[in-house]
Amino acid sequence: MQARFGPLVRGVLGALFGRTTYAPEHAAQVRTLSHEGTVVYLLGDHSIWPTLCLNTLLLRHRLPLARCVNGVNLFWLQSGRRLWRCLQERRLPALGPWQGGDGGPKRHQPIRRSEAIFMQHLLRGEAACVALPAPRAHLLPPVDLGDYVRALIIAQAHSPRPIIVLPHVWVGGQMRLAQPLFMADFLAAQGEEKDEVAMARRLRQTLADRFDAEEQQVTGPAPSPYALTVRRVLQHPDVRAAIAAENARTGATDVALEAQAQAHLRRIAAAYDGRVISLMDGLLRLLFWRIYDGLWVDQKGLQKITQAARRGPLIFCPAHRSHVDYLVLSYVLWQQGLPPPHIAAGQNLAFFPLGNLFRRCGAFFMRRSFTGDVLYGAVFAAYLFDLLQRGTSLEFFLEGTRSRSGKHLMPRFGLLRMLVDAWRAGVRADLHFVPLSIDYDRIIEAGSYRRELQGANKQAENLSGLWRSGKVLRSRYGQVQVQFGEPVSLAAQVAAAGLHAGPREPSEEPRWRRQVQKLGFEIMHRVAQAGSVTATAVVCTALLGHRGRAMAQHVLLSRCAELVAFLTAAQARLAPALQEPPTRVSAVLEAVQKLVDDRLVTLERAGPHEQEPLYRVLDANRVTLDYHKNALMNHFAPSAIVARVLGAMGAEPQPFIRLQEACAFVAQLLAYEFLFAAEVGPGEIFLQILRRLEQMGAVQLEDARCTVVRPERLAPLAALLDSFLQGYWITCRAAFEMRSLPLSEVQLRLRTLERLRRAYLEGEISRCEAVSRTLVQTAHQSLLRMGVLQRLDAERLGLGAAYGDDGLLRLIQRLDNLARDRL
Repeated sequence: MQARFGPLVRGVLGALFGRTTYAPEHAAQVRTLSHEGTVVYLLGDHSIWPTLCLNTLLLRHRLPLARCVNGVNLFWLQSGRRLWRCLQERRLPALGPWQGGDGGPKRHQPIRRSEAIFMQHLLRGEAACVALPAPRAHLLPPVDLGDYVRALIIAQAHSPRPIIVLPHVWVGGQMRLAQPLFMADFLAAQGEEKDEVAMARRLRQTLADRFDAEEQQVTGPAPSPYALTVRRVLQHPDVRAAIAAENARTGATDVALEAQAQAHLRRIAAAYDGRVISLMDGLLRLLFWRIYDGLWVDQKGLQKITQAARRGPLIFCPAHRSHVDYLVLSYVLWQQGLPPPHIAAGQNLAFFPLGNLFRRCGAFFMRRSFTGDVLYGAVFAAYLFDLLQRGTSLEFFLEGTRSRSGKHLMPRFGLLRMLVDAWRAGVRADLHFVPLSIDYDRIIEAGSYRRELQGANKQAENLSGLWRSGKVLRSRYGQVQVQFGEPVSLAAQVAAAGLHAGPREPSEEPRWRRQVQKLGFEIMHRVAQAGSVTATAVVCTALLGHRGRAMAQHVLLSRCAELVAFLTAAQARLAPALQEPPTRVSAVLEAVQKLVDDRLVTLERAGPHEQEPLYRVLDANRVTLDYHKNALMNHFAPSAIVARVLGAMGAEPQPFIRLQEACAFVAQLLAYEFLFAAEVGPGEIFLQILRRLEQMGAVQLEDARCTVVRPERLAPLAALLDSFLQGYWITCRAAFEMRSLPLSEVQLRLRTLERLRRAYLEGEISRCEAVSRTLVQTAHQSLLRMGVLQRLDAERLGLGAAYGDDGLLRLIQRLDNLARDRL
């Protein structure tokens, strides 16, 4: 390989390979391995271009260059001095310890001079490069006894230094390092085998498998013809069982039921097309450049999922905040050299003409409910099984729907249970669930979310929405942060629970249901941990936690600094601009200025002589800002609950036991609002929160008692729960009116929203963001769980038996005390 190119060749290679990427982790791995042994770069293409590309990239990253290149002719690139040296080398005898003799190995074909020179370089510890076609498992060419694969085996047998083969794949505009192969380990695995032909054949197969595995990291598994997919789905045991059951129930023929199953599959299946993906890559690059200021990707997390992808298909589980989520994740993976996943999308997105485009980009569609159609559910589960069996990565939203309020929603287990059942049936040795969070400075759907939270009906997706996209293209939506959490191994989770895959035992099914639920909450826990703390979210949290009419700029900066310090102690992931104090102030000021420019925050001054600006949030805009605040509430909720309870109990010292009981009640009440609110109850976590508040100087701990010493330090934390507790308080008052007249869920929700609007207008509650349909729905779920409400039949709700007039009145009084915070 050339350590220097002339100006002309350098310009040509720069034009050809300037945009070709070589991952920094690959370069670091090559650098490390070059110190451990003699490296051999192996290319699966014997044309000259991959070799020149690798030469260019090795120079770019200052990695060891190959002193010997075989399998491709680089004669025309050599300098005069190098040509003379090569000619001199050709005249020398190609001798070495492999020559054999009495007692040496008997070879059917002698070693060629080029192979002997290749081995001489390896024995001297010099890096080498071999370009050869990578055979496929079903089209293996006969092994050539004079090839470089055999030379690798012979060289390692006579070399005291390890020889490390580094297979490289040039695909998708990038050079990728496949799994390295240590020749010493390979020879040790052959045992007493002495047949070089057999060993060379196995080595070729091993290298071919590594080439194919690395190519699939970029291209994904080869698309399956639709006819073959239909055949496999219809032959799946669950589909055959569903057809037999429907035959017995309705008397329909197998032919008619198979036709119905095929119709279901046509409405479900994706039609993945790499050409459409390439086209969409260019379109999305233009779109994101137009509407976003930047796209930041967690590279460390991406490296982890790249390693996990080598062990099996990945199941991406992002938090669902926007329809842009689908596009961002597929675009990021494609740009980073990973195949975009097949995406589980709602049937509502299959509208003409975009439904067909979505299918070609990997979307497959599902109904919101499978109830009443056993055949549809079996076909869908069989299609999932087929995708996983072919090694296809998937993406689905565990929350089931977009979060209109910015909070992480509780997991839904239907699709997750199907994936676990497929693993139990042996579809793969393991499945890796990848939690991730896509965080936006601004949400494109913010306006529609505000209307839906205030009670408007959701608008169905259709073509008319495209005509309104012009406003989106004329706007800017800040930065996008993509953060990856730690992958969750299904096999490891099941093993830790003491469960075993295999034939289903009815007695074990309750344990499996609990395991699926535990897995769902574990994934959502890691999604919440992976969420990025943006400057916009910190500013919105500071503004909404302020109980005055306006906040001075110096107060805002101080409050944001306190929030960032709190989040840092909680090990939250800060956006790059918030990680360092010099950039933090400018990031906060830039974020609040964007809110001012978007007319969500009003900039005011007290008078002509006042220079410091005051920031005021009008009530009509609080719901929009509340979206960003809620994205951080999982970090604040446990401490905010303790602060709120301390404020409600007054200034007297409170015993830990009494304080802990009160916190456990609030955590149980808000269990559907925050993923980790229930963690406030356990003693160790409760004490950690108290110690953190003591470090803030807000409380004093002594003799198992807690005393509030600086209420102003607790007030901002406690204020974060204003909208939740005020909303629950009015919801319980609306439920009290049901004591003589049961209502349906829809009627109760509408009546509760009316009571909330009236309470806000009359001044009983101070937070207009409490008037939220999402908050009312979660409050009703919590009251059903606590037994305050009960289901009388399929439609109607009534008061629980344990909560008559007196019981519910006591609950309302307790919430009244919490909602009217005294801090």
